[in-house]
Amino acid sequence: MQFNKVWVKVLLVLTLVAVMFSFGACNQSKTEDTTGGKLNETLDTTDHDHEHEWALIETVEPWFERRGFTRYSCGICGTEFDTDFVDALEAESIYCMFIQGDMVVKPDTDVQSLRSGLHVFAVCTNGMEVELDSYAMDGALEAKTSVITVEFMDFTATFNVTVEME
Repeated sequence: MQFNKVWVKVLLVLTLVAVMFSFGACNQSKTEDTTGGKLNETLDTTDHDHEHEWALIETVEPWFERRGFTRYSCGICGTEFDTDFVDALEAESIYCMFIQGDMVVKPDTDVQSLRSGLHVFAVCTNGMEVELDSYAMDGALEAKTSVITVEFMDFTATFNVTVEME
């Protein structure tokens, strides 16, 4: 598995070099600098009169409907590029846990206030479980035990809440 990741990174870097060269940008080869997280490069001076000093700007974790990637920037000219792409997460289901504790819930309680005791998780196709902070909630607090529905993408889950009836 690790061997495949290395080859994917090598191919991504080579593709980036080929694309930049074809547009008249730098002809560059990059190697990892183990001392500072920077990338070194050797380039011809087609569009630049310097060697880029690549610095890591950010690593964006993959999320649902968004790939993950690593972004680098040249400290001299500000040129940026993204690499090390990771596929977006794909959910296969969701589930939730509601911990009511000593929270008093009445029929006129705003359903959204239940979020403080609610934990919603997506189960991904890669086996990973991710806690969600953005999801829709719906339901009515009309019975002593009321059912609230949580929605994320095309998935739903429910939880029970004890309502103090007057």
